[in-house]
Amino acid sequence: IAPAVDLQAFEPAPAPESGPFLVVYAGTTGMAQGVGTLFDAVEALARDSAVEVIVAGDGAEGSELRARAERLTKARTVSAVPHARVPELLAQANAAAVLLRDRPLFAGAMPTKMLEAMAAARPVVLSAGGEAARFVDASGGGVVVPPEDPAALAGALEQLAADRERAVSLGKAGRRWVEAGFGLDRFVEDWHETLQAAVRAPDGPADRL
Repeated sequence: IAPAVDLQAFEPAPAPESGPFLVVYAGTTGMAQGVGTLFDAVEALARDSAVEVIVAGDGAEGSELRARAERLTKARTVSAVPHARVPELLAQANAAAVLLRDRPLFAGAMPTKMLEAMAAARPVVLSAGGEAARFVDASGGGVVVPPEDPAALAGALEQLAADRERAVSLGKAGRRWVEAGFGLDRFVEDWHETLQAAVRAPDGPADRL
């Protein structure tokens, strides 16, 4: 059963047209995500880059990231926000970053924050491989770079910042993608069909009764 997102909670809002090109990472800052790669990318940005990064979340690497952010002019951290406030955070952004480390364990991972960004019509900048990368590529809703590659991530962010029309176009494509097949209604229908099939299966609950 495919993952799902609450489309109503993440109603798209117009992306900021001027000022910094704001990239948001909202989620756990644990060892699986490797959010330090995002800060490495910030350090690789040109001095006059329009890209700015906000990391909202906490986890095993939270204290290290907060300390690094104090030394960076184009990155800052905020404490973990309630999930109900994530749509508001994305509405203020131009793009959303999603990261996973380069480990076989994550080949089948599907971070829900990808779908939330798409539902908010924000382009996903994915630093990961495996199924998550295939999902973003198929959606047309973002840019994929290899995991744990700060230079590639910095380049992708700079390109989007230099072409905000493309960023908006990617965001709209992502919204269409999740509307077409990843809303909660579809998710509930899939679960219902799966459970009904299990009940009707030979030697299933209905058969035994």
